[in-house]
Amino acid sequence: PNWWVSHLKNSETTQISLKGNVIFDLKITEFKWPFEQSSALQTDLLRSQKFNQMPFNIGPIQLSASMSSRWGEITNEKTEIIHDITFHNPNLFPIPITRMDYEIYMNNIKMGEGSTYNPVIIKAKGDTKLVFISEIDNTMLDEWWVSHLKNGERTIVKVKIMPTIEVMGKKFQFTLMEDESEFSTNILG
Repeated sequence: PNWWVSHLKNSETTQISLKGNVIFDLKITEFKWPFEQSSALQTDLLRSQKFNQMPFNIGPIQLSASMSSRWGEITNEKTEIIHDITFHNPNLFPIPITRMDYEIYMNNIKMGEGSTYNPVIIKAKGDTKLVFISEIDNTMLDEWWVSHLKNGERTIVKVKIMPTIEVMGKKFQFTLMEDESEFSTNILG
């Protein structure tokens, strides 16, 4: 968790320095060659969590949405992802969002899931902004890191966000975003 927190707080950049010695022990004598290697590890983990004016047909209802994401509070226990969403409602009636659900997986390890029940009304014939926060459980980072290394320093990230709307007494859940992205590292160069 310490590396993760530092990496995200430093604009997703980590400076990596390796120092050591290669030693050949020939039983009679020992040869030692020092080595030093430095590199920068950069990621852009939220790059795929944005879109503009994506249309949705939910039963008889039409909506469109735009979304961008940014890092929120980052601690050893959790990492917040703040999703700024603008819904456009072309309908003649307002549409309440009654619930938002999310799931986050990294290399098929569940890193976060949850729901929020803060109702928001998407106004008729207009735009409504909504801020939604999802969380990564940083206590799962050690398990994820082992999977990242075993997978050749590659991680597949899956994020799903599912709002529930209520219209005329009926609830409809739809997928606002279902994203799968990949990132890799090359720590030893």
